[in-house]
Amino acid sequence: MLQLLDLFTLETPVWTAEALVRKLGMGQATIYRYIGDLQDAGFLAAAAGGGYVLGPRFIVFDREIRLADPLLQVAPQIMRDVGQRVGGTQLLCSFYGTTVVTIHQEGQQPSHGVSLERGRQWPLFRGSPSRILLAHMPVSSLRALFIEHADEIRAAGLGDSWPSFHDHLKALRRAGYSIAKDEINVGSAGASSPIFREPGVITGCLCLFVPSKDLRPEELDTLAETAVEAGKRITERLQQFGARNQAFPSARL
Repeated sequence: MLQLLDLFTLETPVWTAEALVRKLGMGQATIYRYIGDLQDAGFLAAAAGGGYVLGPRFIVFDREIRLADPLLQVAPQIMRDVGQRVGGTQLLCSFYGTTVVTIHQEGQQPSHGVSLERGRQWPLFRGSPSRILLAHMPVSSLRALFIEHADEIRAAGLGDSWPSFHDHLKALRRAGYSIAKDEINVGSAGASSPIFREPGVITGCLCLFVPSKDLRPEELDTLAETAVEAGKRITERLQQFGARNQAFPSARL
């Protein structure tokens, strides 16, 4: 049933039952039963012309996440502080499976084309947020990723073998940050640092985006230092919640 919800995107926000039958190759009775169940739960809503769109239950969930997630309680103020110093755009990112997703954004500056607002997602092998997240994943998870996604990893320049992939990520882990230019958004450079919900357990990352045009190497280095310092501040505040807080989300590959 959940695979049905994955079909609702910005490109295809409305689906009819008949179109879902054709797309999923399921029986009409099954599709109508799924639609009915999802409507009853608020995950789908009827639209004009006999179609269906995502329902209001997702808005309820979004509010609950915003109010309950400790990361969203401690990070935004630090991000705003950083934005006042360096300008640009500050992103708070997490991941699920092989997808990175923005969970908060500060300092939107349309002039350099960043449109990575909350809910925007991109592959785990592209951009500085992705790489710093990968750098702090368990070795067993990384090995499984390489086995399953070797071609994507090679195409991203992260290594053409398991040893080179592992060495690349170990170097990023030692550095404490990842930088990239014109990968997620053309015209932007980003520096990302990890955020840990407890020592050694990554829960997300902070990325600072600025226009890449005329950006000098030393300015990118300074941006990376700022990202590392801010990431450590967020981590410190986050870990003050400690074991007494049950709302920490745990990402899964």
